[in-house]
Amino acid sequence: MPDVDIDLVKPSPYQPRLDFDVEDIRGSITRYGIRAPLTVRQRDNYYELIDGERRLRLAKELGYETVPIHVIDVDDEATRRLVWQLNILHKPYTPKETAFHLKELQKMGLSMRAIGRECDYSDTEVRAYLGILKLPEEYQEYVWLRKIGVGDMVQLLPLLNGSAIRMAEVTDWLDQRLSGSLRSKEELGKAIRPTLKKLEEERVRKAQEVVGEIAPEITLETPEDYKRAGKALKEKGERMRREAMTPEELLKEEEEKQRKKREKEEKKRQEELRMLEAETIETTKNKEEVERAKAKLRELIPEDKRTEVEEVLATSDLSLGVLEKLPDAIRREPDRPIIEIARELHLEATPGLKKPRVEQPKPEPDLTDWVNEVTKTGYSLMELLDKMMAGNFRQIAPKIEILRINEMLFALEIKIRKYRKGQKGKGGNDA
Repeated sequence: MPDVDIDLVKPSPYQPRLDFDVEDIRGSITRYGIRAPLTVRQRDNYYELIDGERRLRLAKELGYETVPIHVIDVDDEATRRLVWQLNILHKPYTPKETAFHLKELQKMGLSMRAIGRECDYSDTEVRAYLGILKLPEEYQEYVWLRKIGVGDMVQLLPLLNGSAIRMAEVTDWLDQRLSGSLRSKEELGKAIRPTLKKLEEERVRKAQEVVGEIAPEITLETPEDYKRAGKALKEKGERMRREAMTPEELLKEEEEKQRKKREKEEKKRQEELRMLEAETIETTKNKEEVERAKAKLRELIPEDKRTEVEEVLATSDLSLGVLEKLPDAIRREPDRPIIEIARELHLEATPGLKKPRVEQPKPEPDLTDWVNEVTKTGYSLMELLDKMMAGNFRQIAPKIEILRINEMLFALEIKIRKYRKGQKGKGGNDA
């Protein structure tokens, strides 16, 4: 938290605040000084303020020569967002501060959606705030004094947007709100509906006339017709706009398009790099955990078992969960081969790879039931082998397959013996 010359700290060009009341912090700073450093970013030969303009102003007023700062490394876009967000935490913005800030963002080339996303407003709210600045100054002042609300401006947006602003009608409706004849924005919205309906009908009529000149083959009857007409009008308007532009303006527009394209590609590349970095960190983290589990396993296993453990670790790709469970499992069954224990833990931990259950034969089965049981067991064996070949135990699969096949054959042999015993008891022959 270094202290720097107070003259090296400059206000932010993105500061939305228009009025700075320092009285509520004067007593604290006078008694204890500036305990919270000013948040800044480094510029060429000075520091640009991000948070703490009231502290900076009061420090200058009190004759401070240095101020404490906290330097962070952020780009222009992040700085702009931070200044907006940090200021609003101290005190909500007034309608005037909000409207002028949104206007500045619009001048920077941000779309309505981008402005709304940055400042946490809907598109309609952004248009309403910008619409305030289209009003005569007298009516703007009414909004700043909160005699006219932003909600009223939302209702009047259709009269303020587009090429033909109906300012006389807008001020007439506002006068009715100011006089109290319309007591709420809801009453204003209801009263203005007939006017908006006539306005829409007039726009449609004019559009039909223009479409008839530009694209006479289009008839305005269905929704699709209107979409085609809108597309034709948009294309015509774009051609007219470009025809009216000078070569310098056309060049500047093309450069701006290319700049935005490069920015978009750069953002995409940065996002891909961020995702790759996160994936790499996660993979590295998992590998480190596996290695720690292997080291712990080696420490916990008796010396006479370590060679066997190393063989299992070298020939199989054991998961973290299996590695963590192996020490206890080996202690429970010290005489059992470790590879069998690992295989069993793997089967239990892998979804869809469970040990098939060997059905016990029914008492005194007939030949058909016995054949069905044997067939079912054979299918279970094939299903198990398929799953194991596709599982995570590829390196030691051959040993496991042999073990499981022997188990299954043993079960089949028991079935055959019981069947034969049952047939002898009934007086059948031994064949």
